Amino acid sequence: MNPSARRRGVGTAGRGIALAMLVASATWSAQADDKGSAASSLPRHALEDKALNEPEQVLRQLPVLIKEARDSRNSRELALLLLAQANACRVIADWPCQRVAGASAVIASQAANDPILKARSLILESRAAIAMQDFTRGEKLLGEAELVLKGSPSPELSADVYLAYSSLSNSLGKHALSAEYAQRGLDVLPGDLALPTQARLLRNLARAQAQLGMASKSDETLVRAQVLTERFDDPKLSAEILLGSARTARVAGNIDAQVRTGKRVLELGSRLKNSQVTGMGHEVLGLAAFDAGDLSLAIRELDAAYQSFRNLGLKRDESRVLRELIRIAIEQGRPRAEVEAFTTRFLEIDGEIEQSDRAKAADDFDARLAYAERELDVLRLKDEAAQARERERTLAASNRQSRMVGWLAGATLLVVGVFYLLQRRSNQRLKATLALLRESEARAHDLLNLSAGFVFLHDVDGRLLLVNPAAAQALGQPSEALVGRLLQEFQPRAGREPFAAYLDRVQAKGEDQGVFLVRSGEGDHRHWRYSSRLSEPKDGRAYVVGNAVDVTDQVHHTRALHEQSVRDALTGVYNRRHLEIFETNHPVAASWAAITVDLDHFKRINDSQGHDRGDQVLIDFAQFLTDRVRGDDAVIRLGGDEFLVLLAQADNETLRATAGRLQLDSAAAPCAFTVGSALREDRESLAATIARADASMYASRAAARAPLAADATKDDTTIVPD
Repeated sequence: MNPSARRRGVGTAGRGIALAMLVASATWSAQADDKGSAASSLPRHALEDKALNEPEQVLRQLPVLIKEARDSRNSRELALLLLAQANACRVIADWPCQRVAGASAVIASQAANDPILKARSLILESRAAIAMQDFTRGEKLLGEAELVLKGSPSPELSADVYLAYSSLSNSLGKHALSAEYAQRGLDVLPGDLALPTQARLLRNLARAQAQLGMASKSDETLVRAQVLTERFDDPKLSAEILLGSARTARVAGNIDAQVRTGKRVLELGSRLKNSQVTGMGHEVLGLAAFDAGDLSLAIRELDAAYQSFRNLGLKRDESRVLRELIRIAIEQGRPRAEVEAFTTRFLEIDGEIEQSDRAKAADDFDARLAYAERELDVLRLKDEAAQARERERTLAASNRQSRMVGWLAGATLLVVGVFYLLQRRSNQRLKATLALLRESEARAHDLLNLSAGFVFLHDVDGRLLLVNPAAAQALGQPSEALVGRLLQEFQPRAGREPFAAYLDRVQAKGEDQGVFLVRSGEGDHRHWRYSSRLSEPKDGRAYVVGNAVDVTDQVHHTRALHEQSVRDALTGVYNRRHLEIFETNHPVAASWAAITVDLDHFKRINDSQGHDRGDQVLIDFAQFLTDRVRGDDAVIRLGGDEFLVLLAQADNETLRATAGRLQLDSAAAPCAFTVGSALREDRESLAATIARADASMYASRAAARAPLAADATKDDTTIVPD
């Protein structure tokens, strides 16, 4: 055992011994119970119980039986078979399979008009959605199950709903709420009813207690769960509770208990053919080896766990194991290449997890924000109504006091006493109302903090009133430091005028959508796609609620695609599509000039030297033109051996200088060429300017050919240029 593990063991030895004794006692009690006490009052197919131990075999049997039930239109039998399929998928941790089977079971149970089967199906589908991080869908399905159970009560299914809510709360980091739901589920189950559900509720309760720092209570709860698992046969649930025991043993520094537990988990994983459970068993053994100082064994076991999780695509489990592998590899002095491979994979899946969370957060963000706004509106209305009622009651009490004082001076003390009691009761009601308001505000604040999208509130002048942590992190400052500052401060100059127009649109229409250009905390410019709504409370000042997501990558990708569409594939200069863009981007009265360039004898190059040489001449000539024009000018390949140079904001002097530069450097060109030029006249179209430049070029070529044609009349062997 390494020194740190040894120190942990000494500090917790007493607690470990007590826990061992408690486990032994609980095990003895469990052995005295009847194994059949886990009986459930719910309808289920025999294959559903078989799936707990032989999930793969059950999954192979089910397709034929499901087809027979569908063909015979036996909806109830079909629903039971689909529930068995969903549970078999759950045992092997195939969440998509469980989700599809659960959804199909909902449809079949509706056709069978069986509310109990429908509630079971909704719960199974919701638990799969929660396991796949689709929290909004999972919560909606649980709400539907609760509505069904109101008409057809079932303590066992009510406890199952509480179990799902407990798991959902744990996934969201709400451990106190997770413990509360688990305890509610235990409270509605009488005696020995639904022992597997009781064990799962105890598992969730122990996990929440551990997260809340109640280690000893968590240990006791795990022992209670282990006692129950001895009374029924559910290997997967036993493995889950054993993993909780392994975590407790590690905290206590009990390496032997870790090893025993890890081996039992491996046996259960092999029995179930569940790679996730097997991976977790290797993880327990790897951490135990690390605590014992056997780094080589730790590397082997953790690598086996890593491979299991990677093959299943369980990125969060893979990330957790990789973190330990990197730490141990560095401590052991493993080869640098191995450490870099672990680190690269860790960063890669960490980014994938973050991207997945962000996408999911963006998908359900509007629903969360709408819920928060409704909560705030309801609470504000309740608070106003409560205050109005209290004002009426207080005024009535005051009136009674005044009348009584006028009637009899001797009764003053009695009236004062009555008034005091009424006032005290009124204050208590006000305090209770304020407490409810604070609790609701806290829930709304938690919803904002849970969102991975950017949430912000600002007044009608753009001054920030509230910023959630995700937006504050993107802007590079704490949320508190951003309150009171103008949102325009975090925009480059190019984005400030559009932002002023955005404020005008929000006030005029009550809402707006679009894209902000924002300067991030790292100094670069980011594009935020936003959706904002104006809220105008009757008793307060107006404010704007906005949410946004970062779409910088999409914007850059779109621009890159647009740039490719206006570029010539061979030479890299602009193609004909740029003509329309050039004309659109210039005002009606703008000046421009066009120089048309046509290569001389280019066909001879293709015929005599081949098309590859011809293509290279075109590439070199495009570069020749690009090097001799201004940065704002555009070089365009019109097609074949025809090029065009467009000069922005040009006059006669600019046009002559550019054309003269091309003629002067013609010896450096890869091929002889003829040019024609024209300056825009009387707000003519770009096409008209190009046509006049073409005419100029053809005139230049004709003038160059005239002497050759005259010589040809004297000598029949003279060749006139093409």
